[in-house]
Amino acid sequence: MSSKSISSSLSLTKLNIITDTDNVTIGNDTLTELLKNKTIISGEGIGNILVYDQNDPNKLYYNNNLITNNNEIIISTNIIPNENIQHTLGNNEKRWKDLYIGPGTINISGPDPNVFATLGADNKGVAYTEFGFATPFINVGASSLTPGVVGGWKVSASGVQGSPSYDLIAQEISISGSQSGPIYSLIKNKEGPTGPTGPTGPTGLTGATGATGETGATGPTGPTGLTGDTGPTGLTGATGPTGPTGLTGDTGPTGPTGLTGATGETGETGATGATGATGATGTFGGQINLTVSTPTEISGNQDNYLQSGEIDNITYLRLSSSENIHITGLTKPSTVVYQLLYIVNIGSNSITLNHEDTSSSLGNLFKFKNNITLMSKEGLTLIYDVGLMGWVSPGEQV
Repeated sequence: MSSKSISSSLSLTKLNIITDTDNVTIGNDTLTELLKNKTIISGEGIGNILVYDQNDPNKLYYNNNLITNNNEIIISTNIIPNENIQHTLGNNEKRWKDLYIGPGTINISGPDPNVFATLGADNKGVAYTEFGFATPFINVGASSLTPGVVGGWKVSASGVQGSPSYDLIAQEISISGSQSGPIYSLIKNKEGPTGPTGPTGPTGLTGATGATGETGATGPTGPTGLTGDTGPTGLTGATGPTGPTGLTGDTGPTGPTGLTGATGETGETGATGATGATGATGTFGGQINLTVSTPTEISGNQDNYLQSGEIDNITYLRLSSSENIHITGLTKPSTVVYQLLYIVNIGSNSITLNHEDTSSSLGNLFKFKNNITLMSKEGLTLIYDVGLMGWVSPGEQV
């Protein structure tokens, strides 16, 4: 058979070559050379793809369901692998950049080939799945997804499954893409601090009173509670009415009335006695002479202040200190006596008299209800009470 060329106008779906492929030419090359060298036809143009049978190179196949259009391959039929679960679309080193499908659904079978996971989109571009979606975490509200997640919230599980620590949490994703800020529980009902109460809004109009519902059935009587303590005795009630008077007995006979004696004459009034002499005028008692003591300036807190017997002849005690100090007790009089003492702070630092402070001896304590602090130029009246075995203040701090 002489050399032949194939017209591009053929519409056959199968072309059998009944001669040696060296006698079939396409352009300036024989079909043998093209098949042997696996020549790639480059450049732009429109045409169909011609394939051959590897088991019988003399058989060529042509089908217009697969058309090359410049740098694109246009397919007008289904692409189905010849074996189930054997071939891939791309691989780890050669990947497809983008995939456009739909409107339609991606169906992915699981271990059971009859059960599919589906992935589709609605008319708003929201992806959905028909049977559920499982993932360790999900990012919600991100402002950017490529090249990394920016902003939004990361929602994930936390803790040990099956234990009280297992929780569903959310944490904010910062603009740098890292997780930041506090972690919030979505199911543990952890309450934050109560915010301030807002202003009370105006009272709305009173609605109409609804119809009274039927009275529900009375519930069972609960168990009787414990008997409480007996309360105080109430006030005595009013006295009841007097009963009827009994029958009056018979009146005995009246005895005879005796004679009235005569009234004697009134005697004369005696003379008034002489007035006694006036007693001498007493002395004026308004002035009190005080025995004053001004000890050296006190440094540091004091227990059992003053030496034994030193307080006996003091009625006015003028104190000062180099710093704010506490006095836990004042030495009692050396004899059993109720002694009056007036204390005044003449310094610039405070002096505090501690009540019932056992740092001092039992008989030297201040029997106050609370500590009393004397600021500069403040004073206090004290009495040593023999019965209470301590110093008391009959009045308030002045």
